[in-house]
Amino acid sequence: MSDSDRHVNNLKRDVSTDVKSSSEEKSGGGEETKRITMKHVWSDEDEIALLQGLMDYETVNKEVYFADPDALLHMVKRTLSFDVTKCEFFGKLLKLRRTYHPKGRRMVTEEPTFAGPHDRKCYDMANTLWGPKRLHNELDIAHFARRRRQEIQESQESRGMF
Repeated sequence: MSDSDRHVNNLKRDVSTDVKSSSEEKSGGGEETKRITMKHVWSDEDEIALLQGLMDYETVNKEVYFADPDALLHMVKRTLSFDVTKCEFFGKLLKLRRTYHPKGRRMVTEEPTFAGPHDRKCYDMANTLWGPKRLHNELDIAHFARRRRQEIQESQESRGMF
């Protein structure tokens, strides 16, 4: 097996199963149990690809990344080294936000220290996505204004004003 084959195999999901019918008895008298373990390991490159994908999505589509979650997932999924589910994708996104969000790190007055260059790069990208400069971003303002207009219109339609 070549090095590239091993690398590809390492990126795939590790699923080990010991499955037998629960009605079958072991010779020792105990019942067989069903055990399935699944393990996903997000590599450093995958984390960077996810954060970069968020920024690219906003640049290309001219809308905030959370406006259309399915389109975001479809766009970023191609850059990851494994097939990710929607739940795994957004779970990792929330975890990265909690980890690297400037306010989440409780380091308001001092410059944070990092374990390595990967952490620094993730922190910088998170600061671009969720930091103080993002507060009044044009895309955010446009998204929330569009959403508010839509809510007002739906409210008026439900009251029979149109």
